[in-house]
Amino acid sequence: MRYNLNEEVFKIQSTMNRSGTVQAVLKQLRRDIVFKNLKDETPVTELQFAEKYGCSRAALRGALTVLEKEGLITVMPNGTKRISSLSHDDINNLYEMRTYVECSAARHILSNDHTDISRLIKVMEDADNMDFLECDSLFHEILVDISGNKVLKQVWWTIAPVIRELFMLNFTHSEKIKDTLKDRHLIISKMLLEKDEKVIDVLKNHISEARELSVLE
Repeated sequence: MRYNLNEEVFKIQSTMNRSGTVQAVLKQLRRDIVFKNLKDETPVTELQFAEKYGCSRAALRGALTVLEKEGLITVMPNGTKRISSLSHDDINNLYEMRTYVECSAARHILSNDHTDISRLIKVMEDADNMDFLECDSLFHEILVDISGNKVLKQVWWTIAPVIRELFMLNFTHSEKIKDTLKDRHLIISKMLLEKDEKVIDVLKNHISEARELSVLE
């Protein structure tokens, strides 16, 4: 039987949706690791971390299980857990995968005469009333989703949680991204609507700029 990482993460997260505390600690722990508020290889002591994040040890264990699947927690041979920070290589590899997924999704959209991009347009119309991080994340999520490619969508949902935190990291480094975000997305949407194949290069450059900000010290 083939192991399905995306399915396993989905099962874990679906089970834990019953606990708001688990979701809260999962989100905060993930952010602290991506933002390097927790040092690489820091031992994870359940009692200490449960107190730090104000949650039960059971909730903490649930969050750590998801973070292990995302590569942000390492389980040592003796069963202890350690923080696994994202290195420059890790971030570059993640963005290479993101570039492949989104550009492949865009190619599928270009090749399909019946792809409806109205959902992308709706995000742009609602942008002024949305949190800028939510808007950015939703735009790219929909871009992959409307491609109709199940494999691309599966890969996207596997990397999406960490990608979202890198979105936030980008914005902390450069406010100008926030100021030009709507225009960038409008250009991409317009090019997809017009079946302009140059959108692939525009999308690559858009993601490349985010990558450069994400690997800043």
